[in-house]
Amino acid sequence: MKIIRLLDKRTSAKNSITKCIRKEFMNKSLLVICETGITASSFLYKLAQEIESEKLNVDIDYAALPSLEEKLSKKEYDILLFTPQVHRYKETIGKLIQKYAKHTQVKTISDQDFQYMNVPHILHE
Repeated sequence: MKIIRLLDKRTSAKNSITKCIRKEFMNKSLLVICETGITASSFLYKLAQEIESEKLNVDIDYAALPSLEEKLSKKEYDILLFTPQVHRYKETIGKLIQKYAKHTQVKTISDQDFQYMNVPHILHE
């Protein structure tokens, strides 16, 4: 009986977390910003899988730094998600955000979450 209650609590907690994710990310456009796009492609694949499994309606796009201004000038994104490698370009990116995306939510992926492709944790933060 205790095991069933424990499983029910875990399911309930997961459902609560899923609702939080859905509220924040539902019907949103998300731009993942990376340095060159090489490691981000694996991350984007995992991100797309997680979003699909959570049944979220999220438009995912990505931009390597050289194409960032072009992306931001053509479309308004709800959330900008920075990979760890772009921290050193904070000043340059900050100017672009001020120019094109002042009211956009900005999130940064931790080194550890990116290294281990911990997409559920990134979405739950």
